[in-house]
Amino acid sequence: MMAFRKGNEIIDWQALSKQIHKGIVELRQEDTCTDFTVEVGEKSFRCHKVVLAAMSDYFKAMFTSGMKETEQNKVVLDEVNPDSFQTVMQILYPEGNVNPLEKPSEDEMSDLLKLSGRFQMPFLRDICLKYYGRTMDTGNCILRWKLGRQILCDDLIWLGYRFIKEHFEEIVLDSILVSVEFKDFLAIIKDESIHVKREDIVWSAIKNWIYFDLEKRKEFIVELLRECCLTEIDPDVFMEEIVFDPVVRQSDRASTLLQEAVKYKRHPGIHGDIELKFRECHEKRQVTLLLARENGCSDGVATIERKDMKGFAVCSNKAWCLNIDKRFSFDFDRMEHGVFSCCVHEQSVFVLTEVEKGIRGSKLWQYEGMSHNWEPQRDMDVALKGHTVCATDGCLYVIGGRSSIDLNAQVWLYNIDSNAWNFDGYIMAAVVNASSIYFNNKIYIFGGRLEDNEAAQCIQVYDTQKKEGTIFGNLPKPCIWSRALVRGSTAFVVTSDGDVVSVLLESGETTIISSIPNFKRVNFGISLQQNELYVFGGKEVENDDNVDEEQIVLKRNSPIKGNFMINVETGEVKSSKWLQKVGISEDYEILASASVVIDHKNLKLIGKTMKNKK
Repeated sequence: MMAFRKGNEIIDWQALSKQIHKGIVELRQEDTCTDFTVEVGEKSFRCHKVVLAAMSDYFKAMFTSGMKETEQNKVVLDEVNPDSFQTVMQILYPEGNVNPLEKPSEDEMSDLLKLSGRFQMPFLRDICLKYYGRTMDTGNCILRWKLGRQILCDDLIWLGYRFIKEHFEEIVLDSILVSVEFKDFLAIIKDESIHVKREDIVWSAIKNWIYFDLEKRKEFIVELLRECCLTEIDPDVFMEEIVFDPVVRQSDRASTLLQEAVKYKRHPGIHGDIELKFRECHEKRQVTLLLARENGCSDGVATIERKDMKGFAVCSNKAWCLNIDKRFSFDFDRMEHGVFSCCVHEQSVFVLTEVEKGIRGSKLWQYEGMSHNWEPQRDMDVALKGHTVCATDGCLYVIGGRSSIDLNAQVWLYNIDSNAWNFDGYIMAAVVNASSIYFNNKIYIFGGRLEDNEAAQCIQVYDTQKKEGTIFGNLPKPCIWSRALVRGSTAFVVTSDGDVVSVLLESGETTIISSIPNFKRVNFGISLQQNELYVFGGKEVENDDNVDEEQIVLKRNSPIKGNFMINVETGEVKSSKWLQKVGISEDYEILASASVVIDHKNLKLIGKTMKNKK
């Protein structure tokens, strides 16, 4: 049998389809072969079962399941608009050149879309969506977005919300957003993908929405302001319009958000300690920068060699590969622990390496987040390992650690502008492998190992103005190999045995807010995002804090077992796939991690992205 080929067919299928349709229309007009009646309200429609069954799965199921309507050849439809069903009939059985949808109202199209779902008519649904797509504007996009969610039509939700995001500035100017309920308004301005040329437009939207019903809506100012990229707003608008806005001034929490934004502008030394928000239309993003290497594994006899260092920039749902400068390389076999200390200043990460065996001094590198360049800075002449680093405005402070012989109680200062190192003062007790944070001109040092090889329980403070060290208080129990960060006036310390400790820096109160089960780990990373503390990577250890650091190194051959997320408000611990979801293996030893703002447009995106569904 010879098959028909496209372009060489003797049957004109399109013409035949038109002829069949024309014949069906004429049969209905003549009331010939019509075998079914649809009654809607006071209107009655004669039609063909075969047409309804072909265009509607609802009617197809009715006619093939032996329902009484099939025997009676009639169905009565309740809660259906007769005019809307008449439009459906006019589409199935068109008469002349009459267009039943020439100038439909929003209510008419809404009814038709609902009918397409109720009676399972894909053709009608496609007609409605095409109409909505072609006629979407600033005056109806909100209404249609709401309709899509009301009737669970994902395509209409997507059409409406895409228009809202792409035309957000026009919608704000038309003040159409003021009619939106709080949860919907919050969802819109929270979306990082809305298109805005200037962030003060988002502030205008917030202000318009609140003042539309001031008494009922002013309570939402903090939640809404938190979703505004405050650091990206024009300074004049920030000071003249936002700071002095009456609703903002009446809220202490709102004023605190503004104060943090001002601090970010004025104090480059705290850039890594403030959680920032950016839009996708911005060239900048705040990321968790990771320097990592894959863990080696043990076959019971010898340890397989670990791979080279890699760099990643990770945000909530994306990750990029960082370029690692060839000069920024290390012979890990010559480094006792292979861990770096790092801190953030402005949009740069400063990395101070552990001293390599046989080499005098520790190397200092600067990673510039806007240009992605690695630049070597002046080496620190003192050869240290196990130290910690903090940034203040214009300076880096190196605390603790030890030389080849003694533990270090000296504090060394690096001046960023002059590229010079100087001795600055002493901490109260020399410690190695402690963690630290900076807050209000003071550096807080948590735990560490003391000269007698015991784990320290104390929290030390080094005052950068008085240049002296004191004991601030005590942790709930001794710890070494911890990681620490600060948000506002609260520090969070994660110990090597899984305790998550909050430290109120103004009062000294310490609390174990959570404990990660079966956690014995060093060289892990932490990141705090919207009250969720992520703990990831590292090396498993089989010892407790009383084993000396030489033995710790010998026992770090076990693969890690999972990453974690801790809610710092409730203390709830959950397993986390944060890194895996963006395409990064969890089996990494974290050599250094920090929160920093970078320009991501020239970086290579890796892994999968996940949609934010909240």
